[in-house]
Amino acid sequence: MRLSKISIVLFTGLNLPILFFFFLGCGPDCSPFLFETRNLLVLKAQKLTETSLEIKYEYLHGESSEIRYDSLIFDVYVQQKELFAGSGVPGLLFACTPDLNFQDQLSNINIYSDQDYNEDYPKGSNLNSLFQYRLNTDLPSYDLPEFIDLINQQGLGRDHFLIYLTTPPAQKLSHQIDFEIELTNGEKFHAVIENLTIEK
Repeated sequence: MRLSKISIVLFTGLNLPILFFFFLGCGPDCSPFLFETRNLLVLKAQKLTETSLEIKYEYLHGESSEIRYDSLIFDVYVQQKELFAGSGVPGLLFACTPDLNFQDQLSNINIYSDQDYNEDYPKGSNLNSLFQYRLNTDLPSYDLPEFIDLINQQGLGRDHFLIYLTTPPAQKLSHQIDFEIELTNGEKFHAVIENLTIEK
């Protein structure tokens, strides 16, 4: 049974602090609110090393970045948080932590640029087929249809995922990359990476 709250009492007798924990079972005070926070966050990163078993990377900081296409990684976070009600009793800590899990499944991932990527993908084209998708750093990469099946089995929101380019651009340009996540219930979430110069 998951515990709902912990009561902490601190006594200071004989100059020796004694800490007591009182564990109370889940009850009505641990019921979920009908409130959700959904968020899409995309972080740009540079690949450091890659093997068949693992990929390592570091985040790129600053308003603008310049990077080779085969070193570029996007780290994508899609989250839903259910907030749990509390009893309002002072001095109690609640072990009912927020759940990270979408009830609705992933439908599609759309990726657009404000620049021509190559002759087959002019400005405004959906670039999602130029990427590989990876659920975590120590798992293999997939094409988009396989990845959507996988992430829906795992549960959207349980983990961040990585995406990276497999095709070089026609020329070195500064891009604004727009990311769109579509859910099966019709909801869409957006994030933008600006001033990203992608090299061959």
